[in-house]
Amino acid sequence: LENLRKCNINEIAEIIKAHKQNKENNFSIFQASNETDNIKLLETFTKNQEICFLTCRKNLYERLDKDIANYKNLSKKNNLNFNENNIKQLKEDYKHTEKRLCFDICSRKYSHLLKEVDN
Repeated sequence: LENLRKCNINEIAEIIKAHKQNKENNFSIFQASNETDNIKLLETFTKNQEICFLTCRKNLYERLDKDIANYKNLSKKNNLNFNENNIKQLKEDYKHTEKRLCFDICSRKYSHLLKEVDN
């Protein structure tokens, strides 16, 4: 403060300007760093979502194959006509289930990663 008292108004203005510029530069660096962190979190989120969705989908369609095999065996054992329309309907149901179930589960499972971005 003693040094500031000895400065004239122009020198003080220069000091303030330099300090303000330094503060803005530091904020830009902080903001860029924050954006980089957010991008990394979003990348992690999308990778985890992808793995989760693919796993969910794989498990779901493995279950579909088992259900179709069981339906064929049941039809054969009970001398029932194997109805291809039932298989088509089952596949359609699984597509809807995939959209509802896998997207919902994976979104909830990894939503905490996006909440970290907000904080």
